[in-house]
Amino acid sequence: MPSLPLIARRTPSALEQLDALSNEMNIAFFSCVADLVTRGRLGLEAQAKQHGSTTVLLHSLAVAYYAESMARTLGAVGPLPELRRGALLHDYFLYDWHDAHDPRNRHHALLHPRYACDNACEDFPDLTELEREIILRHMFPLTLVPPRHAEAWIVTTVDKWCASYETAKRKTDAYPHLRALIGTYLPELVF
Repeated sequence: MPSLPLIARRTPSALEQLDALSNEMNIAFFSCVADLVTRGRLGLEAQAKQHGSTTVLLHSLAVAYYAESMARTLGAVGPLPELRRGALLHDYFLYDWHDAHDPRNRHHALLHPRYACDNACEDFPDLTELEREIILRHMFPLTLVPPRHAEAWIVTTVDKWCASYETAKRKTDAYPHLRALIGTYLPELVF
């Protein structure tokens, strides 16, 4: 019977590789979130509700996190940092759209991408063309101009999924997994 070597070289399992990739993604993702909160007004999104009991900030975090996950699953290794920032800023309109006395709310669904893009450009002058497209086109087909890039299509699709999920969850805590990750990577973030 042959003896086994004292130190066996073992290749990482698929699950270990996935965990390492997830950890790498989480570090990059939450570093970007921390940067946008620090340099801009992303934290203000925690003060307004989006769908049901979900805040605009948690909605934006969910859209960005799951859009990046979808892009990675589909094998998109292109501009993930741009997809991430564009998705985080897609609802950067910075007002409570449920306030009946605010005139912006009359056509919120149609106009908020423009408000979000204007605010994002003001706070982040280094916004790329792709990031602006993600913000401006995420409400297609309600807004008539479709996205041109795959990353913008991914964010548009995930935004619809997240809005449906949040509306269905209404009074319960949406995104328990994402909430746990936020608590791990950014425990000081109020969302």
